[in-house]
Amino acid sequence: MFLCILIVTLACGSDSREIRIAATVTVVDGHDHFVSITYRLLQSGIRTFSLEERAGHSHTVTLTENQAALLNLGLPVVAESSLSAGHMHSVTLQLQE
Repeated sequence: MFLCILIVTLACGSDSREIRIAATVTVVDGHDHFVSITYRLLQSGIRTFSLEERAGHSHTVTLTENQAALLNLGLPVVAESSLSAGHMHSVTLQLQE
């Protein structure tokens, strides 16, 4: 199993700190997917995010309210993507300041 690590950099409101959400998507069947989850989207209450199309298909990943709360506390969370093309991907998210 291989891992692909992506880091998204964002500025949060009037706070001068940069808040990053790192997304690690497992490689399954020889491919991974990119997902961009911004801190602003997370704060707005959006919980379902699209993994970009790759290898002819795409997935979504949905965070529970508990997972979103843990992520806001700076703890890593792992969520499974939707089933597509006969497989799913594990997505690990963590805030990075």
